[in-house]
Amino acid sequence: MKLAESKILQSILNKTFFLFVISFILTLPFHYNLFPNIGQFLRPFTESLNQNFVHSNDLYLHSDSSMMITNTIALFLLSLVASILWAIIRKKNADSIHFWLYRMSAYYLSLTLLIYGCNKLFKYQFFFPEPNTLFTPLGQLSPDILYWSSMGSSLSYSIFAGLLEILPALLLLFSKTRMLGALIALGVLINVMMINIGFGIEVKTYTSFLILLSLILIQPHIKRLYAFFISNTPPLSINQKLNCNSAYLKKNQPILKLIVIAFIFSEALLPYFTTGQWNGDKIPKIYMHGAYNIEDNPLGIERVFIHNGGYFITQDKFDHFSDFQMTWNQDILTLTNYENHSCQLSLFKKSRNTFQLTGLFFNKPVNWKLKQVELKQLAIFNN
Repeated sequence: MKLAESKILQSILNKTFFLFVISFILTLPFHYNLFPNIGQFLRPFTESLNQNFVHSNDLYLHSDSSMMITNTIALFLLSLVASILWAIIRKKNADSIHFWLYRMSAYYLSLTLLIYGCNKLFKYQFFFPEPNTLFTPLGQLSPDILYWSSMGSSLSYSIFAGLLEILPALLLLFSKTRMLGALIALGVLINVMMINIGFGIEVKTYTSFLILLSLILIQPHIKRLYAFFISNTPPLSINQKLNCNSAYLKKNQPILKLIVIAFIFSEALLPYFTTGQWNGDKIPKIYMHGAYNIEDNPLGIERVFIHNGGYFITQDKFDHFSDFQMTWNQDILTLTNYENHSCQLSLFKKSRNTFQLTGLFFNKPVNWKLKQVELKQLAIFNN
């Protein structure tokens, strides 16, 4: 391929990925604390547009839905067409586009890794498993709940996993360490992708996008990496720096970079400052949250659970679970089943970890003596 043709192709690719990265970020309904949630605002329009092409019952833009995959493919194809037209109409500013693509990829990837890394470090992602999950037989757990619960049972590994994501997030913020940060990020994200595939966790599309950002950041250093790792020759120097044509940005780049970094850290750390809690496992739970053994129950129910999401869950001797929506009014517990039938039970505290629950449990009289289980004494936490 001739040099001129190679430059044209590189220019088109830069423009394509530049437009694709911007459009994907803007249409992604990702919740932010400081940054405007443009994706959520555009969601009705995006979903309405994509419904013409998605032949599936899953018509919502989330996780690995058919609409998310369709939207991602459509955005890339539209970006490719737009970049070709852009290259035909205006052939200049190729270096400037590469500069913005490179910086945007670095800062967004850093922000995302910092958010997820802090969520792991402070136990907001892999939190303490719910009581009913801890007593569910292994074969009844879905792969994603199994993985989530295993991670949540280990504080040390959750901290380690968080630091693995925070490290490249910090390295990506500075030009001298950006290549190293991108390489570490790529390794971390490939591992995350395999976890998502292996355990059926539905963020594979988004993880693929983050892997793409890592590759975009590594691409300018391919020759240097090949020289160092493959050909065993001295690393090549970068002959051309990525520059922006704006004189204002060149003059004020240190200040603007400091502002961007401040926003990234503020976005990632704001939830912990807001709640004042730096350990998600210590966030106050719903009243009576926990697992309770039932003594002498003729109905065959051996254990009840109070789920933090506002559910009352029963477990019988055959390990069959039933859940009910739950509301409290002082010592009166109101349960509602999926047929919208309700019942009320009265709760009496007898000692520190013993309670009496009486009333009609859906037309069946109960007088349950509940004894709270010390969850942290279970074998899964003996590590």
